[in-house]
Amino acid sequence: LAKWIWLVYLTRYLCTCENVQSVGRAFPSVSCMSGVLTTYTLGLDATTGKELSDKFSNHAYETMYGMFLAQHMHQPLKMLEIGLGCMMDYGVGGNVKFWDRFLPKATKWYAELTQSCVEAGKKSGLLPTDLNVVFGDQGNATHREEWIRQTGGHFDFIVDDGSHRNDHILETFWHLWPHVKPGGYYFIEDLHVGCDPNFQPKEILLRRWVMSDVLQSWIEQLLIKDKRVALHLKWRIPPDVCYVFCQLE
Repeated sequence: LAKWIWLVYLTRYLCTCENVQSVGRAFPSVSCMSGVLTTYTLGLDATTGKELSDKFSNHAYETMYGMFLAQHMHQPLKMLEIGLGCMMDYGVGGNVKFWDRFLPKATKWYAELTQSCVEAGKKSGLLPTDLNVVFGDQGNATHREEWIRQTGGHFDFIVDDGSHRNDHILETFWHLWPHVKPGGYYFIEDLHVGCDPNFQPKEILLRRWVMSDVLQSWIEQLLIKDKRVALHLKWRIPPDVCYVFCQLE
């Protein structure tokens, strides 16, 4: 079995790339559309009706999560999400509430840079006291290796909602991809800030590449049957990737 990544969904299986608008005109099935709607509904606060996370207010990530994870809602999956939303103006914990509602039987792990934020969130009640959290810098290989050791790896899916830096995203993918189970998924959020100086240090911008360039290169290698043509490409596709899904951010 292969694995699934996301561009905003990469899979340990990567094969095609479509804008969500074209997918929206012809969903694969009624059950797929139902999964998207269910995902969005579970992303709303039961009392106020407001979105729990910017995954559903500023973005439309109910599309990818609904299409690919809704079918597993009641299965004992294992997940890792990088980033708890400590810098969000609506406060920490929105993503955790969503995942708890969406995947009630899943073993959930979170990776976060700021330990004080998590401690404050637990004291205030925004985060559950028994939350599984590993700490460290996404851009630090030693810290990432410690995440794997503490969590045990073997994830059904990973969500990168961390620093959004191009170099961090790519380095983290290469480090964690082997720890996604065959048939699993790798989601990457917020690729639209690849050229945004508010997220990318000057030295990163001077490299003149963004993560979407890497994904485009991988897509080309999936489409070009003659492997000799792909030899000139800068970013070689992982051997066990066979599907890429892209959506409107």
